[in-house]
Order: sequence, then structure tokens, then C-alpha cells
Amino acid sequence: ADLSILVESECQVRGGDWQAVVPKLGPDARRVHAEENAGGASVISEALSMEVLCRLLGARLVCTELELRYFPAAGPITDYAIALRGGDVLGVSVTRAFSFGEAALSVPHAAALLSKKLAGILHSSRTCFNQNLSKQILHVWCDGAADVAALHSTSG
Repeated sequence: ADLSILVESECQVRGGDWQAVVPKLGPDARRVHAEENAGGASVISEALSMEVLCRLLGARLVCTELELRYFPAAGPITDYAIALRGGDVLGVSVTRAFSFGEAALSVPHAAALLSKKLAGILHSSRTCFNQNLSKQILHVWCDGAADVAALHSTSG
């Protein structure tokens, strides 16, 4: 059966210095932060995601982004894989749904982001061959309540 769960929480760093948070993270989140990734400016988002899932679900890191292997190699990839307490392995895809200083995230932009990320998850689940990613978590970071509301409104 299909299962989806929405978990909302708030994360704020005093002074906005995210790099100062890294030494306080657990070993799995620090590993996500320290190891090379496939590019982009997502390393802090991914490390914080790992920390949240560790604390929330007791998750442990199985593979970082570049340890996951795909065939064919081109296409969307998963950010990292975790194991839950029961041994289930899940993929985790992390994204940021920010308006980046402008007005709140628009509903069409939120819908496009979710559509793109969910299609990427389906693709990477099919093509990953060194982990069974039959289930994945889409971890979405938002800048504020208005951006969260835009995401909620996409679900109809």
C-alpha cells in the first residue's frame, strides 16, 4: 500500500551561521557534509536532513550521494540512503522550496518543484542498482509558513 506522511518542524540557526552547526551534528550528518557530492549548493541541506532523520526516526546513513550507483548513469539521483531501526533501507531526496527573498513561493512554482522532484525519485528508484530504493523520503526545506502553505495547496 502507498503511504505518505507529512512531518512539519522548524529549524532556525541564531545568526544564520549554518557552518557553525556542523561540528554539533552527529557522525552520519557530518559524513554527509564532509564527503563530496554531485554538485550544487545542497550540502548543508543534506547534512541537516540526515540529522533530522537520525533524531526523528533513528536513521543511520547507508550510502552517500556518490556511493549510490545507477544504470544508466545519466539522470536524476538520490541524495543519500538510510537504514531504519527495522533494517529497511530508504532513499532520501532533499530539496529547498524557497522564494529566495522574494514574495512567498508561488503555488505554480511549488507544484513544478514537487512534480520534478517526485519524477526524479521514481527514476532514481528504478535505476539504482546497489541499493533497493523501493521507498524514498522527499525532505523539503521551506523558508517560512507561506512557502509551506504553497506546498500544501498543491495537494488539492
